[in-house]
Amino acid sequence: RVTISLDDVYWRDFLLQVQQFLKACSKAQILLAPQKFAFVCRKFVEVAIAQQQSKRTIRALQSALLKFQPSPEHLTPLHADFMQVCLVSKCYHAALPILQQEILEVNPAASALVPRDLLLYFYYAGMVYVGLKKYREAIDSFQLCITAPATALSAIVLEAYKKYVLVCLIVHGQVVPLPKYASSLQRHMKAAAQPYSDFATAYVEKDLKQVNLCFTANYAIFEKDTNVGLVKQCIACIAKKKIQRLTLIYLTLSLADIAENAKLSSAQEAETHVLRMIEAGEIRASIDQMNGMVCFHEDSAVQDGSDMVQKLDSHIAQVTSLTARLQRLHESISSDPAYLQKISVQDRQSRYDAEEMGFDVLNEKAAFSSKAMSFDM
Repeated sequence: RVTISLDDVYWRDFLLQVQQFLKACSKAQILLAPQKFAFVCRKFVEVAIAQQQSKRTIRALQSALLKFQPSPEHLTPLHADFMQVCLVSKCYHAALPILQQEILEVNPAASALVPRDLLLYFYYAGMVYVGLKKYREAIDSFQLCITAPATALSAIVLEAYKKYVLVCLIVHGQVVPLPKYASSLQRHMKAAAQPYSDFATAYVEKDLKQVNLCFTANYAIFEKDTNVGLVKQCIACIAKKKIQRLTLIYLTLSLADIAENAKLSSAQEAETHVLRMIEAGEIRASIDQMNGMVCFHEDSAVQDGSDMVQKLDSHIAQVTSLTARLQRLHESISSDPAYLQKISVQDRQSRYDAEEMGFDVLNEKAAFSSKAMSFDM
């Protein structure tokens, strides 16, 4: 027998009513009250997660997000909420239509967006990409979160940095340095995430024993940060990368030799790793189970010339479009009254400081001359 409290009935009614509202609401009306609409949607998400109904809210929230956007290139507060719902419900593929939108515009006045919404969106987006095994896209999302301009270290940025380190190890085998335009708070991030830096240092050496020791020593921290799964994926990638390196050296190798080189426990474990890599398309090989041998094949896939030209044309068009957009943005900022006023104030201040410095130099010269004259006398 299931007992349902009055509170449960109330919140279920709330979810149903908001769900119907989000599907039927008018775009013109919700844009007149962006703060109230964003608040209702956030409360809707909070209740849905608390009531374990997040999966049933995805379609309604996606409809609301698309209505709330002035254009598909605009970021809104609903982006972070939608990613969170997809993440909690593990419906990662449902987030792809929104993730594939190219976010290039931010308008806080029109959408009630705050910096926290931007950080959360890219953080959740990175986690969704991890769930989809799209690790390179996850690195890009975490990097956008980490490199957002800031004067203080955010907890969101710190968590994004921890996952950035682990995903970089999975993809590249080392931590990729952040770009030069990143915040000067990098040293604080590294200090606050010291166990991850230690793990990355051990990982680069490809010493499986040392990596496991570091993992065991910091297990409680990784578990608290809910990163144990990612750390285990990193450890599994050590053997994978060693096997990939063997394909560049040998044409044929026994499973026992692969196990020895990859520091695996047995030939059977080596066979399991090789089979998984073949299925994933990470290597081209065939296994002779009778003799326990693996034959590595060269990649025979040849890029079609017409496909390559089409891909290059697409990238060139994207770059041209982005360049034109940046030029328009530069012209818009250069003619903005608030920007011009700020620049003029800074210019006057710099001239004033230069004049003050000039007067100080003249005074020092005069004092020095008087002292020299008195010395000559």
